[in-house]
Amino acid sequence: MKIPIKKILVIIIILTSLFASACDSNQDKSIVVSIAPIKGLTEAIVGDSWQVYSLVPVGQNPEDYEPTIDDMMHLEDAQVVMHLALPAEEATLSKLQSNKPDKLLVNLSDLCAQQKEPIYITATQLDPHIWLSPKRALLLSESIRDTMVTLDANNAQLYRDNQAKLAVQLNQLDQAWESTVKELPRHAFVIYHPALSYLALDYGLEMISVEQHGKEPDVADLDRAIQDAKSHGIHTVFYQQEFPKEKAETIASEIDANIVPLSLLDEDYLNMMYQLLDIFEDSL
Repeated sequence: MKIPIKKILVIIIILTSLFASACDSNQDKSIVVSIAPIKGLTEAIVGDSWQVYSLVPVGQNPEDYEPTIDDMMHLEDAQVVMHLALPAEEATLSKLQSNKPDKLLVNLSDLCAQQKEPIYITATQLDPHIWLSPKRALLLSESIRDTMVTLDANNAQLYRDNQAKLAVQLNQLDQAWESTVKELPRHAFVIYHPALSYLALDYGLEMISVEQHGKEPDVADLDRAIQDAKSHGIHTVFYQQEFPKEKAETIASEIDANIVPLSLLDEDYLNMMYQLLDIFEDSL
């Protein structure tokens, strides 16, 4: 039996509309987070049911990144913005809240600070580098889960199940750091930008930072870092790939050390932190 052409066309149009509607529905459900590692953790919890956007692209310095027009559109459209209260986010989020007073903004730094001892850069400003300690990444994942359960109660069990699976992996990562750090010959390290303060606090390490309080280091800062490095017998200077390496090279030349770039803003959080562990094991 021949099916009329008109009927076939109607079926095609209906199917296309349904497909487009499904796609639109998915695209309508969006989340914005500060940086790629938080994007990776969030996607592990929400799965494919939400579009997740990172405000700061990989390779950009989150300390001074300025959002693009596309970034602002994602922020306007998102059902929730989960941020770290980075200094560069302050003006953007303030403007967003003025334009969209009902927008759900979740300060992950504050939530983690309520559960585990925080570090302050100034009297009132929290150090935002919480993702760089596996112990605090677990707290982050719990805060993300709780946010999503509140926002989308119909899929609460999905978020709980996915976070539970992620928690197993994060606990394994935590144990790997605990056991490896115990065996390291030294526990002090030099880094240009103080991104690993929580890692140092949580695993009994000592961070010697060249940069202080987010300010460009002066001669006194460089001299202090050099003397501290010498006193600890340190032969490696770490720096983030997003930061200039010249200052790290200056210190390295003074203490006859190697400089080692660190990747601390990758989307694949677990892989990033295992790679960092390997670097510490080789360098300390």
